[in-house]
Formats: sequence, C-alpha cells, structure tokens
Amino acid sequence: MTYRLNEFEFTLPSDEVQDASINILKFAALGTSLIVSRSLLGDGETLQSNFEEQLAKLEKQVQDLRYQPAKALHVGAAQDIDAIEVHNQFSKGTERIHQYQLALVIPGTRQMLALSYVKAQPLGDAESAHWATIKSTLQLNPKP
Repeated sequence: MTYRLNEFEFTLPSDEVQDASINILKFAALGTSLIVSRSLLGDGETLQSNFEEQLAKLEKQVQDLRYQPAKALHVGAAQDIDAIEVHNQFSKGTERIHQYQLALVIPGTRQMLALSYVKAQPLGDAESAHWATIKSTLQLNPKP
C-alpha cells in the first residue's frame, strides 16, 4: 500500500493498517485552525451514532458545552458528499473555544473524516465564509 502525505509518499509493507492520523492547518490571518482527523467506524456504527457519541464524550471533557442541533448536509464541489455538521462552543480551562465540526464517511468504506474549524474567539462572518469555502471545495481523492 502506498501512503501519501503532502510532502512525500512511501510504501507500507502491508495493507493491514488503520489511518488514525491528524493534520492541523493554521490560518494566521483569521486566528483559526483546521483540524482533520481520521478514524474507522466500528461494527454496527453509523456516521450519526459516532457523531453523537463523540459529542457526548466532548461534553464530559469540557465545561459549558453549547451547540446547535447537528444537521445533515451535502458538501463538496458537486454537493455529493453526505456529511453531518454542528457549530459548538465550550470552555477548556480558561479558554473559550468556538468551532464548526463536520464529519463524513468516505463512500464504500468505514473510513471517517472529521474536520474541526476552531478559534479561541467567536466565529464571525469572515470565518464563516472561510469555512463555507472549505466545505464547498472538498474533493475526495480516488483510491490509488
């Protein structure tokens, strides 16, 4: 199996690998970060059930979690990628965190991707527009 990253690629000796990697991109001009994490859905688990479970875990790890109800939507250039999104905020220590979160499953797999767009201040119009651009330009790469 060939594993690709932005900077390089390499061959793994076996296909028996689970990608649980995390990427963090920082946007200094807006003071935001985009965190992309990967995981595998468990047997019998759905995107919705995993999303709800992750939200419940977050609620136990932080203080004063507030969120709007999660909504199903379609993202990507062709609006053909099923996803779930939530906008939430919470306190962690002395910091107040505001974030958009999006989760999707790569079609035909159990591979889940979670995107968190995070700022330590309220998300305004500029951040909302930036997040909308990220969602609307998302394209899944074909399997090599």
